[in-house]
Amino acid sequence: MKELFELQRLLKNVPRSQKQVNTLFESDCEILKLSSGYLALSTDSISEEISQGLYQDPFTWGWLTIMASVSDLAASGSRPLGLLLSTEWKFKTPPNVKTKFYKGVRAALKKAQMQLLGGDSGSSAEYFFNATVLGESKLKPLMRRSVKPGDYVCILGRKKLGAGPAFALRFLLELKKADFREDLYRPEPNPKLLSSLRPFLRASIDTSDGLANSLNIISELNHIGFKLNYLPELMHPKALEFCRIQNLHPLQLWMGDLGDYQTLVFIAPESLRGAQRKCAELLVIGRAVKDENQCSVSFEGREIQLPLYILKEIGRDLNSLRRAHRKMCKYFA
Repeated sequence: MKELFELQRLLKNVPRSQKQVNTLFESDCEILKLSSGYLALSTDSISEEISQGLYQDPFTWGWLTIMASVSDLAASGSRPLGLLLSTEWKFKTPPNVKTKFYKGVRAALKKAQMQLLGGDSGSSAEYFFNATVLGESKLKPLMRRSVKPGDYVCILGRKKLGAGPAFALRFLLELKKADFREDLYRPEPNPKLLSSLRPFLRASIDTSDGLANSLNIISELNHIGFKLNYLPELMHPKALEFCRIQNLHPLQLWMGDLGDYQTLVFIAPESLRGAQRKCAELLVIGRAVKDENQCSVSFEGREIQLPLYILKEIGRDLNSLRRAHRKMCKYFA
């Protein structure tokens, strides 16, 4: 939410379109009302993760550049139209690095069933890759508001949660690359599936910043809390193995700052059965409650309150992230 307050200050007098439906932070996409329906757009970048050494494989650069924006579109429940790609290459980048990057781009576009419409390319002091995705919808695209107490909290995708946090922890703790390989981190958001589920959903958010961060945003925007359940079938098997070997609590994967680009959706009780019939990958992980200070998880017979206050204090530098990790280890111990 620090980001929201900063953007509100910086963009205070910037003109915005009268056709725009959402306000700042209210949706994963920017939404415009047109005469024929709605246009959804989102832009996202990969740069800091490369310069700090987190993403080292150019295939990962290409994959994540595409999937970061695809994930935003998926969360809107809009039908994909296509994608624009802008690349700023570090001076004297070897040709084989560019080749591997575009292999990642092609693979991600194929997995997401998206088309590249065009873009731009140039050179810079550091790598900077940006994708802008466009989608359309007859129904109003999903936003982050409108969640009510009693709504079901669901995630799309089995055995996927935790790969991003485990990969980030391996880097943060300066462990060996083999302890959690980079190629295990390949998020697969699905815009077409979310578009088909749109009539059943109340609100949504992508988990690019981690599950707990996403829950915190929804809580603060809607003044609600959560009562959740830990489901082993939700978790990535290799991420759980990483936690076991490193003596980390599995719920620390819920707290990670690097997320898995899944979609967290909120469904009214009367719509749940229809959504489940539509999508076998839908996992119910809990319900929204009135108490906005509650965000508890039932884990092996115990109720554990997620320490969201730690997330609110974290700075963006590696030392701050390491201090936060030590606090979480102590908390979950």
